[in-house]
Amino acid sequence: MNLENLQLTLISSKIPYENGRLLLIMLEKKINELMFIHRRYQLNITKMETAVMPEKTELLTPIFLDVHLFFVCGDMVRKIFSEFNKVMTEENIKTISHQYGPFFQQIKERRDNLEHIDERILGLKNKKAFAAKQPGDLGNLINGSYSFWGNVSNPISVELETFKTFHNSLVAVLREQFS
Repeated sequence: MNLENLQLTLISSKIPYENGRLLLIMLEKKINELMFIHRRYQLNITKMETAVMPEKTELLTPIFLDVHLFFVCGDMVRKIFSEFNKVMTEENIKTISHQYGPFFQQIKERRDNLEHIDERILGLKNKKAFAAKQPGDLGNLINGSYSFWGNVSNPISVELETFKTFHNSLVAVLREQFS
């Protein structure tokens, strides 16, 4: 898949529902943004492997910002696809929704944890104090995975591959349905 993928955008002209066309274009834009974020993240990870202090510490901020942005953008894919799924009546699209539902839910939870850290620390969300779950886990890199609030995500590259597979599945279904 190219960095500027336009497969869904090209198919969108054949979608009979205007909202569906617009949502499909937005969906592809967000998937392209995920690829861009991942590329920048990987560049900083590579730099960090050869960096020395204090540069190594300085690279952590853009890396963690990209992790946060990746989950925010990934959750936008979930929201947009959910709306697209409501507009479309094709059963194959509903199947994709069920297939990727658990993945999208994990992305949403990761974004929620990052977005609501203040509530977690103060115990305002889930009625539990943050410190009781995993003290000090405000973002760590562990063998390519990201750990936050006691939850370890897949490596960002694995998450991106899942988004790409989702994209390719959607392209295949839409080509079959609307070609």
